[in-house]
Amino acid sequence: MRLFHLLDPHLGSDAEALVLGSVEVASVAALIARGVEVVVVDQDVTRFADLPDAIVVIDDPATLPIEPETSSLIVAVGVAAYEAATRIRVGVRPGGLAVVLLPSEGGVTLGVPPRSWFAGWEILHDARSDDGGAEVIARRPVWDYELRRAATPLAEPEPIGPGGLRWEALRAHASPELYVKRPWGGGDALARLLGQGLSPIAVFAPTGTGKTTELLRAAEVLARSSLVFHIDLPSIGAADLPAPVLVWELTRTLVEQWVERDLAVLPTRLLIKDLRASNPRLPAGDGKVRRPIEMLQAALAELHGVAPRVVVMLDGLDAVPVGPAREHAEALLGIKRSCVLVVAVGPELVSGPDSQFVLDGYRLFAVPTPPMALAHDDAVAFLVAIVERRLGALPAAVDAVVRRAAERSGGAIGRFLDLVVGAAGYASALDGLNEGLDDALRDAAEGMRRLLVHGDAAALRDVAGSAGLEMDLERRTRLLRQGLLLEYAHGEDLVLTPSPLLARSLGR
Repeated sequence: MRLFHLLDPHLGSDAEALVLGSVEVASVAALIARGVEVVVVDQDVTRFADLPDAIVVIDDPATLPIEPETSSLIVAVGVAAYEAATRIRVGVRPGGLAVVLLPSEGGVTLGVPPRSWFAGWEILHDARSDDGGAEVIARRPVWDYELRRAATPLAEPEPIGPGGLRWEALRAHASPELYVKRPWGGGDALARLLGQGLSPIAVFAPTGTGKTTELLRAAEVLARSSLVFHIDLPSIGAADLPAPVLVWELTRTLVEQWVERDLAVLPTRLLIKDLRASNPRLPAGDGKVRRPIEMLQAALAELHGVAPRVVVMLDGLDAVPVGPAREHAEALLGIKRSCVLVVAVGPELVSGPDSQFVLDGYRLFAVPTPPMALAHDDAVAFLVAIVERRLGALPAAVDAVVRRAAERSGGAIGRFLDLVVGAAGYASALDGLNEGLDDALRDAAEGMRRLLVHGDAAALRDVAGSAGLEMDLERRTRLLRQGLLLEYAHGEDLVLTPSPLLARSLGR
């Protein structure tokens, strides 16, 4: 009944309450008896089956006018009887970050410090005013769970592939200490441009050329002198959201990362209130409603109080369908003067007449395929170095197979690593790696052949060694995205060539 006793002095005839979390059924019943309209959000709606007057909602953030994670937080909101009083807005993101705002308008408070709701949490920010307003930003602790051991312990898994080498290390993106510098315009070159303030930049590359690795390398270099945010756009819904909503989600993610870093300066109460009020998918809150791009500009303006140079790296727009990707890239130009901006885009956004706004608004930076057909020895040495950095010194049998995989990949880094891992997966011993690579090459070639449609084979044969301007634009961008067509930088020119894996299919 603690919840009821807390609210009762403030309840008027037209009050309402929204209750989140595991609240006592008796408190809800008492509130209803007091004439209060109650909405309960709980993981177990059956507990309230005997209270027909209560509106009970399953604990699903998609159904709420706010965005809580309610497993361990109890809050009551309301007190509509007081003129100018507004409801408390509580949001606990899935990452464990909570923001609570208690309005001071009308002098209404609930009589308890907000800290009491966060027992065991890390309080990042706690501010109270003389007139009763308060703000709390807290982070949920990491809970430790004791796992029951299996009756029969499982055996240690044997290494994948032959020779006791850690072949699985080739599957993941390299960590910073395993980075191999490329001679053809990689992350260091990108960091130099950004360090000189050349922004915004659209980074583009064919599939499987290591674009994300180079972006992370640039972020590592720039972090020595700048405040860098690297955000994966597909993870915040870039493929399914209209541009204004995505911009708002980007602002929310930026603010969350800001708080999670424990920087010396936290976002102001006004910024957080305005962010919640400006959510285009929810009713307006207590703050000022801003357009999404204005909200993002405001957040970046406050971040400049933390560091003079703020770098925002947006990865993964190349994984978004071309229509939404074009809208997002255009909308993001609205912050080109608010930060150093980098956006990773696909080939569709930097080719053809529909890409005029990208070509006008962004400086282009290519992450080219290692030019196997133009600088064979340097390209092979670079690809072999990637494997050596992750596996260590290579036995002669492994080195030979790795070099063969490099040549057959055409320089496409992702394809190359897949071939080496496939060879190791098929082989049971080091002396079987060569035959294992044969199997991996057969699999890769078969997969590529299944992507070909009518006219592709002839178009690929015709374009080999040229800039590809005579090829239909839609076909060219599709073949580049699928890795069937490789693009090399040759001085100031671009040279296209079919993947060597398609040689048999093209009659070459």
